[in-house]
Amino acid sequence: MSSAFDTADHSILLSRLSHRFGIKGIALAWFDSYLKSGKQFAQIKDCQSSQRCLAHGVPQGSVLGPLLYLLNTSPIADIINLHSLQYHLYADDSQLYISFKTDCFADLAQAKSSVELCVNDISCWMTNNLLKLNQEKTELIVISLKFRPKPAISYVSVGDEQILSKSSARNLGVTFDECCNMVEHVKMTCKTSYYHLRNISKIRYLTEETTEILVHAFISSNLDYCNSLLYGLPKHMISSLQSVKNTAARIVTLAKKFDHITPVLIHLHWLPVHFRILFKVLLLVTELLSYHTCSRTLHSNDQKLLAVPKSRLKTYGDRAFPLLLLNSGTSCH
Repeated sequence: MSSAFDTADHSILLSRLSHRFGIKGIALAWFDSYLKSGKQFAQIKDCQSSQRCLAHGVPQGSVLGPLLYLLNTSPIADIINLHSLQYHLYADDSQLYISFKTDCFADLAQAKSSVELCVNDISCWMTNNLLKLNQEKTELIVISLKFRPKPAISYVSVGDEQILSKSSARNLGVTFDECCNMVEHVKMTCKTSYYHLRNISKIRYLTEETTEILVHAFISSNLDYCNSLLYGLPKHMISSLQSVKNTAARIVTLAKKFDHITPVLIHLHWLPVHFRILFKVLLLVTELLSYHTCSRTLHSNDQKLLAVPKSRLKTYGDRAFPLLLLNSGTSCH
């Protein structure tokens, strides 16, 4: 959406709070005062412009800003549900999902039509509510199996524009590709990390403690972001990320290029990348784990083995969320 937070109309927003969410009386008056009492001005050194009242928009840097925006645009979910599409809404970033059979032309055509009708209805609703769909930032990606023919969807029509299908698209900082093998995301993560490492190495006259803080801020956070999606990837892809971490460790400790890296990582108390991924997954799925039960008495009943869901597809099935940590030899103590 174009300038979504800046274009929210106060009258429409207050009406939405009142009629859709039942906020009335003093609470509604408080929101009215909060929105309409805002002013803005420009200041350069000692020179200050006259103040202007804000007739539109919600503050982006505030706690209430994103919440009010979501309340204002909540009818979008109703429109999407009418077209039987799945969706994720995150602030002003909206994502539509639909699955279809790639070998069925009628199913493919129906999926494309549903997406086009849904997006056009959203665009009309936004126009009526003084908002604007940003067609330049709207992206389309078709994800399919690697060894099957690519579905014949090259674009979807949004108004007078055609949104072309892309080989990759960013979703909240994660780059997804057409086969969902995360290759582009790993490449981008490595590229960004090495850029920051080069800059940090130029100021390595800092103490080890200060350098480690910088590395955690720019490198570790980048490697750990959504790393649970990387579970089950080939070892050569994980090793690319591990090389980034090894380089960061050498910069922090001033270790030489050919020094063995394991003692350095132990000194810093840094887990290898693949263990960091397992650690993240463990935090996410702890509440989803269930113990294996057997109808008859076995010696293994006392070992507290976990139930393992069945998987049909080696490439994607074993990377499904319920199977991230579980395997036939997993035990819980």
